[in-house]
Amino acid sequence: TRNALGMDGSIRLTASGVNATKVDYHVEILTRGLLRVLEPLLRSEMSRSEAGELDRLKAQLETRPVGEPEPIRT
Repeated sequence: TRNALGMDGSIRLTASGVNATKVDYHVEILTRGLLRVLEPLLRSEMSRSEAGELDRLKAQLETRPVGEPEPIRT
């Protein structure tokens, strides 16, 4: 389903070796009305933003040893 901005996305995780996972992230933006004029800017900003999120996810996953549970947050 699309959200209010007309975005639809998916994430696919694929094993890529013993200790590796490939992440495929796809987002489709379909805007209407006045937002359509801003679509190129939205695409560019979303691309940068999501790339940063993937970098943070990668760093988080690589800093915790395999099999060690995530700390409980209180």
